[in-house]
Amino acid sequence: MTTMSAHQALTTAGGGAVLAHRPHGGVTHVYVGPMTPSGRFIPRSGRTVCNTRTRRLRVVLDPRVVGDESLCLRCSACLRPGKARQAEPITRDEHMAAYAGVTGFDLAYRAYAAQTVTEVEQLEHLALLVVGFPVCKKDPVLSPTGKTTPPIDKHLATARVRVGGTHNAITEEAREIEAGRRALAAEQRRRDRHDAWAEKETRREQIGFVNAEHTKSA
Repeated sequence: MTTMSAHQALTTAGGGAVLAHRPHGGVTHVYVGPMTPSGRFIPRSGRTVCNTRTRRLRVVLDPRVVGDESLCLRCSACLRPGKARQAEPITRDEHMAAYAGVTGFDLAYRAYAAQTVTEVEQLEHLALLVVGFPVCKKDPVLSPTGKTTPPIDKHLATARVRVGGTHNAITEEAREIEAGRRALAAEQRRRDRHDAWAEKETRREQIGFVNAEHTKSA
C-alpha cells in the first residue's frame, strides 16, 4: 500500500499544516490556512487540501494519535510529490495514477470511517474508477491480516445508510458508465459503416474510370 502517512502528509503540506476531522472522529483531512480564534476548529469557509466540502472540522492537537489508515485518500493523493495543490484528477488514467496502491481494504475502511453522504459518494466514485464495477460487486475485501469481508459495494451501502443516504451510487453510476460506453460503441459502428460505404463508392468510381479509359483506348 502506498498511501501517505499522517506524518508525511503534514511534512509535505508544509508549515502551518494541521490534521482535522469531524468532532467524533472519522476520516482525517490535511488543512493549511486560518483557524477559528480558539485554534481548535477549521472555519466553515476553510477548505482542506483535497478541497472537499465538509462540515465543521476539529483540529487534531496531537497528530501522533492519528492512524495512518484514517488519512483522507484524496488529501494523500493531492500531496504526493509533484502533485501537491494540483487539480483533482479527471480521467480514469489520472485517477489510477493519483490513487496507485489504494486497495479494496483501504476503500472499505474509509467507508467504515465516513460520516457524511459526500464522503461516501466520493468513495463510490473512486471505487468505480480505481477498482472497477465487477470487483466492487463481487470480490470479497481482503484485510492485511488475511480476514475476508463482503465486497466493497456492501461496505459502501452500509456506510450510506448509516450517514443518511438514500440510494446506491455504485449501481447508478455503473449504469451511466455502461450507457455511455454503449453510446460510444454505437457511434463507432456508425462511423465504421460510413467509412466502409465511402471506401466502396471510391472503389466503384476508380473501376468506372479505368473501364472508361480502356474503352477510349480500344
